[in-house]
Amino acid sequence: MSDQSVFEKEFVDEREKNNVEGVLEQLNLPPAVIAFYKKHKRTIYVVLVTAIAIIVFWALYSSYRDKRIEQGGNQLYAAMKLPVEQQPEALAAVAESYASTAAQSWARIELAHALTSENKHSEALEVYEDVRTGLKQSSPLYPLLTLAIGQTHEALQNNQQAMAEYQILQSIDGYSGFGYEGVARIHEKEMEIGLALTAYEQYLGAMSSEEERFMGSIIREKIAQLKALP
Repeated sequence: MSDQSVFEKEFVDEREKNNVEGVLEQLNLPPAVIAFYKKHKRTIYVVLVTAIAIIVFWALYSSYRDKRIEQGGNQLYAAMKLPVEQQPEALAAVAESYASTAAQSWARIELAHALTSENKHSEALEVYEDVRTGLKQSSPLYPLLTLAIGQTHEALQNNQQAMAEYQILQSIDGYSGFGYEGVARIHEKEMEIGLALTAYEQYLGAMSSEEERFMGSIIREKIAQLKALP
């Protein structure tokens, strides 16, 4: 047969095996493809080498980061197992050694908790706010830190700042109860009984069935006490 099928493999001289252009021709690629390769082969080589380098670098970096995250978690766990008086130094070491990891965030949060237990609320507030600054609102740590910031402001009698944090929590699933209760508590401190009642009633209306079971009677009793005030 004079017509050659494109599926038939032509003879390739052993001397031409390293000739990429010859191989392309033997693959019966369109002339336009071969011409494009000949014209841009240097650029193609650079792109391929760069792509391979990026892939290898990213694989090595991911492996390094995964190992670092694991080590940070282990060091944090070890620090939390130490006697209370030894924990601050160990937690500070974790926070310094494992920057940009969850271990660093948790270590700093625990350090802030320790400051709070020592009534160093202003220092604790700085740490809480600094850790939250680097987080997205979708982070599971975000509402926890928001609650801590609100409670710390409240301890410092910064009532309006505390209320602003509690109002953020009102719109976060799983934390809305802390938000409503915090807002109501601030209104009570400010002797704004009507506003406190409104916040508690909103809390009742927003409760899940589980919250109703554990907190419903407590909030209703609180509402009754406020309504009984002269």
